[in-house]
Amino acid sequence: MGLQDPVEAGAAVVPGSATFRPSDRLRKLLLVVFVLFALLAVDSVYLGTITWFEWWSGNTLQDYFYQVVFLLHLALGFLIIAPVIVFGPLHFRNAWKRPNAARSAPASAVFHRALAAASGIALTRLACST
Repeated sequence: MGLQDPVEAGAAVVPGSATFRPSDRLRKLLLVVFVLFALLAVDSVYLGTITWFEWWSGNTLQDYFYQVVFLLHLALGFLIIAPVIVFGPLHFRNAWKRPNAARSAPASAVFHRALAAASGIALTRLACST
């Protein structure tokens, strides 16, 4: 006899209890955030590697493909902002009164870190010709 999932065992699913499951829409939104973040991370590794090799060799390695990947990095950065901003408050609304309140502070820190990462827009310089 092994441990059984309370939901599969027929236990009542009550919001605020340990067995409460998030909605399918919230799960799909989290999947979108994870996929965009994974693509952004892979893109960042490529851009960082090229930059490091340029510094190490002294040669310019930024070709057309690098510029396209950099543009993709900017586009992914813009795309991930809205799902993160929507997911955070929806998740906090569902998880606010859970019994494991010790996880609230780290979760809040992760959300605020994601917002700070989204502020990378401020690091984007747009040249204006006069």
